[in-house]
Amino acid sequence: MLCQQCYASVSVPKHLCPDFAQNPLSGKLPVAIDWGVEIMQISLLELVDLYGKHRVLSEESCKSLRYSARCVARYLPPDAVRDIRLITREMMLKFREEALKKVRPTSFNTYRVHMHVLFVLAAEEGWCDSNPLEKVGSAAVPSRQKKVLQPGTYDQILTYMTSQDSFDPAAKFWMAVTKTLYHTGMRRRQLVGLRWGDVYLSEGTMLLRAEASKTRREWAIPLSEELQLVLKWLRQHTTDVLGCVGAEAHVFNPKLCGNPRVKRESLSVVQVTAYFINLGRTLGVAISPHRFRHTFATHLANSGANLRVVQQLLGHADIATTCEYIEPDMGAMRRALACLHRSGPSN
Repeated sequence: MLCQQCYASVSVPKHLCPDFAQNPLSGKLPVAIDWGVEIMQISLLELVDLYGKHRVLSEESCKSLRYSARCVARYLPPDAVRDIRLITREMMLKFREEALKKVRPTSFNTYRVHMHVLFVLAAEEGWCDSNPLEKVGSAAVPSRQKKVLQPGTYDQILTYMTSQDSFDPAAKFWMAVTKTLYHTGMRRRQLVGLRWGDVYLSEGTMLLRAEASKTRREWAIPLSEELQLVLKWLRQHTTDVLGCVGAEAHVFNPKLCGNPRVKRESLSVVQVTAYFINLGRTLGVAISPHRFRHTFATHLANSGANLRVVQQLLGHADIATTCEYIEPDMGAMRRALACLHRSGPSN
């Protein structure tokens, strides 16, 4: 938190004192006027806290901003980390140069975007003279194929989980998580944020809340018959273990895994990611929560589903994003080439 009071302290020339007192600086935080005193010192992490007070952010967004700030701080002089007024464009250019030797371009671009929005606020509020990220461009990112589950991997996962069900109390719970990801294509944040009040088993639909959505939109999706059976079992299992299930209760409660010492009422995205990474190592295949999302989109598109329908199911604001999610069907491309050969000019 701030080392002083939780407001901006600004320097004001004495000849402007009367006018300034009647019209203080704009902003959501109160402003303390210290005549003839410099702008108070704000550290990089304190800037994250201030940004959180000015903007309405989710817990995950706050964590992400704080993580980026810590990563950037490793590349800055200690004095600049403690006082954002000392951070210059030259420092950020040096940060880009050094960071790209150690992290992927996508990671650097994330850090850059986060720092940019922080310093936009700092410059607007007068906590620093200018935005040091203003002319520091992003790194070029190679365009690569989206990662999907390899053929047969989903069946391999279910076979393994079924074999574990007889002695692992968490196996069936994680099987429900797996089938939910596979049959809906939802993101991790949507999975861990899902409440029983969002699941309409009688109607065969599910509401994905705006709060857990990357685009801050909410939309409804249909439930496959197999997923309806899974969720009916999970609801009954939740009732048997925890008692009455309220509308705001989380669908995927880690207390259902058989560990009575668990205090959390919902999974975290870190837990979901770690589980599937470890499962992939056990099975010797590449598995991650987001691969289910890409696989979901690819299977639907290559089965002839309308792209607009796929877009709606995934919740993308732009259909171009949906197209990026879809792995091309190699068989379809071969058939297209065969047609080209048959229709080509004869010699």
